[in-house]
Amino acid sequence: MRLKRLEKWYLSIKKYIFIYKDGCFQLPYLSNSPEIMVESLRKMPFARYTEGENIIHSNNIFTSGYMRYLKVEEGLWLLGTKIKFKENICTKALYDKEPTEYYFLSHSLYVNEITFEDMEINRVLLPTNGWSLYRPGTEITAFQKKGASGIYLNIAFSKSWLEKNLAVKTGWDDTRINQYLNAENGILFWHDIVEHGKDISADLWERLDKDTHDLADAGVLKSQATQLINGFLEALINITGESHFFQLPAKEINAVQRAERFITDNLQNNFPGIEEIAAKVNLSKDKLTACFKQVYGNTIFQYFQEKQMQLAYEMLRHKKLSVKEVALMLKYGNQSKFTAAFRKYHQVSPSALNA
Repeated sequence: MRLKRLEKWYLSIKKYIFIYKDGCFQLPYLSNSPEIMVESLRKMPFARYTEGENIIHSNNIFTSGYMRYLKVEEGLWLLGTKIKFKENICTKALYDKEPTEYYFLSHSLYVNEITFEDMEINRVLLPTNGWSLYRPGTEITAFQKKGASGIYLNIAFSKSWLEKNLAVKTGWDDTRINQYLNAENGILFWHDIVEHGKDISADLWERLDKDTHDLADAGVLKSQATQLINGFLEALINITGESHFFQLPAKEINAVQRAERFITDNLQNNFPGIEEIAAKVNLSKDKLTACFKQVYGNTIFQYFQEKQMQLAYEMLRHKKLSVKEVALMLKYGNQSKFTAAFRKYHQVSPSALNA
């Protein structure tokens, strides 16, 4: 029955695989459950896998890498992908009409290539780290820039698994937990709110990225996954102020993500202006401004400044360029303005990195 379902779904989307649209090649896959996700990716024309091994390889003109996956126990899966994107790719996590009860806690740790023309250097790698939590049935579109590479880790857990393994602590408000887990709006997005979360994720990936796994591995993987899930829930319970949930139509989510990609593509230039960005993604200025802040927590200009300062840090730290050269390459009118912006964001003078 499941195979027939996958065959039917694959035939319905086959013509859309790697179609070029909105500046990206499209890659849809089915996401009702981690098992269905794995099987739908196996069916893709670029996939190469060996029966009995929990790994899917991809090496073609679009991507190069592999995905590891493991069913730790009933209701708990781990899926990790180490990949390099050779073209701009738009991945789409879709659902059919069958029921789904899986949440996805995702961690992305990757680098983007920022290119420069007519300069002594032609590219700088900009690290990016982010977390997200998707409730069951949330369709996700993600834009991956050509040249980006890194590790994308998913902890997939069912609602029934969570009820059995949720660590209820003194002071936790069950009502608020249910608000987060059962709200109709389906995405949580943030950078890092769990202490040592990035380190735990890195260790979890290292354990997952093995050819064989025994019961001891499964026990450690479950412990680490549970620690992250409970850590995020506890952090969310303690968040004050506005809810971190957002609910946007697919068109607006796509527009926000395309706007973010356009911003990161132009960090080496002057801020393009909200009007130009809105026109690029076919959304009104006011709508884009509101949606962008709802998703990323900052205004569009603040986001541009933060990313540009992160890029400046990498340029100074790894390339040993002078402060004046970096200010020039990032289109600052003079070195003093660049120094003031850098010091405000990093709490250190840019010249300290040249010492």
